[in-house]
Amino acid sequence: MECHDLDPHAGAAKHASCGRCHIEHRGREAKLARAESARCTGCHAFEPFESKHPQFELIASAEKAAAAKRATGVEMLHCLHGDTECGDCHKTQSEGDGFVPVEFSATCEDCHDAEDHGQPGTFDWSDIRSTIAPETIPNVLLSNAGFAAYVDSLPDGSSKTALQEAREQLVSDEREACFVCHHYVSREETGRHIVSVKRAETKQWFPAARFSHRVHAEQDCADCHAVPDEPEKEAGRLILPGREACSECHNQDGASDACLTCHRYHPA
Repeated sequence: MECHDLDPHAGAAKHASCGRCHIEHRGREAKLARAESARCTGCHAFEPFESKHPQFELIASAEKAAAAKRATGVEMLHCLHGDTECGDCHKTQSEGDGFVPVEFSATCEDCHDAEDHGQPGTFDWSDIRSTIAPETIPNVLLSNAGFAAYVDSLPDGSSKTALQEAREQLVSDEREACFVCHHYVSREETGRHIVSVKRAETKQWFPAARFSHRVHAEQDCADCHAVPDEPEKEAGRLILPGREACSECHNQDGASDACLTCHRYHPA
């Protein structure tokens, strides 16, 4: 115990010996490291998996899912890419468990020919800051009706022209404009208001679990990742499977539904 850090179960471990879960003398074929689910469900009453395991957090909470997706900086709608195969964009890592991060130059550039992509993702708002309040930028720029009404209310002049140019650069072009794919993020920087295009980050969506795509290679992607057929249905959502999708195979009569199939007791 002095050598093995058992967090996050350190509190429970103080009241139980290692031998409570890792039982010796069960024959040559027994694996000492393997613990039965009963050792987990004594505290976590989630058995059987198919009916008692809680729904995955990002599936149960639309608000958390939307926040997680927005945090990536990208709003890529799969339903608008129906002419591509999943493997065209999602390349498996050499070990097969996960995927290589999607890069614009390797994945998107064939269709989205954005000449300046990869340059610092900022738009200098200083020229028109006196015309439009920073807090109204998302509503004005990202809403067709809102932008049209706002710009019509302005007198002709340099500010109105600058606002129209900002709209054209950021959101107007269907395939090349920043906000087709990227979320709006604003900040104050050196006295200027900047519209920043945040870069996407690779995510482990279920950090409390482990999952290998390699051992699920015989499944079609759509078996677990069901893409909505309309942008409005996909916007703000993560295309992730819920407990129901997993339990179609992982149940008491099928593939293993033991706790340690997906979870680790001790930290990796």
